[in-house]
Amino acid sequence: MSLERQAQMAGSWYPADPVTLKELIRGMLKAGEVGYNGKPPVALAVPHAGYIYSGEVAACSYSTLAGQQYDTVVVIAPSHRESFTGVSLFEGEAYHTPLGRVPVDVDLMRALATADVSKRLQLSNKGHQDEHSLELQLPFLQVVQEDFQLLPLVMGEQDFSTAVLLAEALYKVCADRNCLVVASTDLSHFHNQKQAERLDGKFIGLFTANEPEELERQLAGGGVEACGGGAVITAMLYNQLAGGTTCRALRYETSAPVTGDYENVVGYFAGVMT
Repeated sequence: MSLERQAQMAGSWYPADPVTLKELIRGMLKAGEVGYNGKPPVALAVPHAGYIYSGEVAACSYSTLAGQQYDTVVVIAPSHRESFTGVSLFEGEAYHTPLGRVPVDVDLMRALATADVSKRLQLSNKGHQDEHSLELQLPFLQVVQEDFQLLPLVMGEQDFSTAVLLAEALYKVCADRNCLVVASTDLSHFHNQKQAERLDGKFIGLFTANEPEELERQLAGGGVEACGGGAVITAMLYNQLAGGTTCRALRYETSAPVTGDYENVVGYFAGVMT
């Protein structure tokens, strides 16, 4: 494991200058404070568009980590550009952003691969090199966590069986560790504002009702939309296995206020699971 993935989206999806980037994130975290006073988060749902579009929504999720420190952060992301089966467990030693190097928890990654007898959780670099939805979470984590290791996972398949497999394997290997799970997702794409609010409202309703099975059925049937729906369902199932009972919505926005286009919007959602 000698591969170290370099930042691919810096300078386009978010600032490349480390000082500017850190100041931007700190400002978004301050604007995104939700007055959270609940249990330490087990998992988060976080959007992954360019920071100008969804950064303040993402900050609402990350603001719940104030005062919390995790040994390992698991980031589960969908694959937007590469097709493959199962889940790709990054076969490398680190991810990089303008804020520095994020070491991979190599031992935990290997344990996760070993925990899956079906071999659908594979040590691989598929889906990692050009995937924005995972990289965009890392600068936020670097600001809100003093020191942590990373478990970067990209889902090539987001069906319910894959989500169950991944959630159970994560729960097994994280049982003796202080882990946070981050599910990276945007919601509906390219509907008008009213249609997006209806679709996304249904997604958020099933999330807050803590109903991952029904959420998966709605995603499969087109009743709701989310590019990282499988990641969210995995996080919900993991939270349940860890004894969590609550999925709380923190904020919802669309791209329209930034773009001025209310006919083709993307939905952004922040949530916390405890």
